Amino acid sequence: MRNTTLCIDSIEKCGILGVSQVIAQIENSSIVVHGPKGCVYPAYEASILYPLNINYTEMCEKTIVFGGEVEVSEKIIDEFYENQPDLMAVVTTCASEIIGDDIDGLIKRADLPIPVLRIDGGGFLNNQTSGMNMAMRTLVEKLCKEADLSNPTVNILSPVSMNSCWQEDMTYLVSLLAEFGIMARPLFCNASVEQIGKYAHTCLNVVICPPIGFETAEYMKKAFKIPYITLSYPLGMEKTEAFIKGIAETVQLNKDITHLLDEKRAMVKSKFHNGMGRVNSVRLFEYIKQLNKMIVGPPEIALAFTNIITKEYEDSIGRVIVKDVSNEQEEEIKAKFAKISPGTDVLVTNDNQIIKEEIQNNKPQVLLGSDLEYYFAKELYEPAYINITYPGARELNFHKRPFLGYDGTLNFFEVWYNKIINRYY
Repeated sequence: MRNTTLCIDSIEKCGILGVSQVIAQIENSSIVVHGPKGCVYPAYEASILYPLNINYTEMCEKTIVFGGEVEVSEKIIDEFYENQPDLMAVVTTCASEIIGDDIDGLIKRADLPIPVLRIDGGGFLNNQTSGMNMAMRTLVEKLCKEADLSNPTVNILSPVSMNSCWQEDMTYLVSLLAEFGIMARPLFCNASVEQIGKYAHTCLNVVICPPIGFETAEYMKKAFKIPYITLSYPLGMEKTEAFIKGIAETVQLNKDITHLLDEKRAMVKSKFHNGMGRVNSVRLFEYIKQLNKMIVGPPEIALAFTNIITKEYEDSIGRVIVKDVSNEQEEEIKAKFAKISPGTDVLVTNDNQIIKEEIQNNKPQVLLGSDLEYYFAKELYEPAYINITYPGARELNFHKRPFLGYDGTLNFFEVWYNKIINRYY
């Protein structure tokens, strides 16, 4: 029998993955990984979902001992002429960072007609999230030359790869804000090098998932004096309205949006009641409320889904496992959950073995999390599973729909309801 204890995937994934996920959002971009063969896999993982050219120096025992600057120079030139990218990132690894190869000097000597950026990706210093933040900050630092605070465009810091529909979420939020007379754009979401160069042409940065993008907002405030605000993840009607009002008030929108907010809320309620009335849904919805439910995810995401399920769907969550956090945050996180759902039991851990044991011991009938948590459950039983965070590649979906905003409130309920009904009733 397979020893599943040996197959646990670490919560703290390598920084190379985070760097690669951000670079992959840039049109026609390339990555050169300066490290051993195994260090290429995180970049490959990012390229499974997004187009990304990958090259690597294939460090061996000799280059680890004596340095690999010759190999770096060759790969930078090879990658440029082979794929002709618009931007290239040379990503260091644990081994190359210990050696101390002069990557910046090699990039300068290559003198290529495109931006070539050195980004530290080694897991000794970085995990997936910090790798994302380092890539975002480096791109802004190297490509943005001047600010224009008179530009009315609002930047939304994208929670890159947070879930399988994050790009659709960002596109929807931009179109939603436009309805209220607010011009906006998502950062690091299907962007060109030229577009990134204009990211400092903005009046405001908005952070909706602080672990991703907060450092970039802080940097842009110091470097360009661009203000930023942090708003709750806009999942559900309550948080969506807070999102719109927060931005409108900050940019001093000269327009009364109260009527349009009321219209949007009425639209969601109308579609909800009409949809529920066309199936045996009211009775089945009461059955759904009796099922044991668990959420597993990073704090902002777990909190947002707990809020929409308990407050807007009037259901309950028996247990939440919060991961990707430091121990210092534990009490603060538990206090936030207690405020919105006092009856929910909250566990904070970064240990995947503990998460596995919690899932297999509690056997939640409804599980919201990543594919990893689903496979933990799958070893013993089949839950009604809804993907809300990375990784989420089990299901093929050519027509992804947003979970955020007003439309997302209905889209998520549809997924929530149907997944559970198809599994149990």
